[in-house]
Amino acid sequence: MNYKWNKWMAFLRMDKDWTKKEAAERCLTDRKLYGSWEGGIRIPSKISQKNIAKAFGVRVEDLFASIHNKSIFLLIMCISLI
Repeated sequence: MNYKWNKWMAFLRMDKDWTKKEAAERCLTDRKLYGSWEGGIRIPSKISQKNIAKAFGVRVEDLFASIHNKSIFLLIMCISLI
């Protein structure tokens, strides 16, 4: 499985049951810019990447780096929900 970082943002947001507006506030941005990130239209700056990772409780490199095996990340996320 090969996922893009913006799809993981959407997954994490929905997992937390946040609206895009709530996620934007927690990521220290506005809803329009947040939506452009999650939609894959714009790439967050390095500072914004740190804010996003902190809001979702993940490491920047786990969310934005090219991870070769996203299925392991998904498995970890699923186990943490149990």
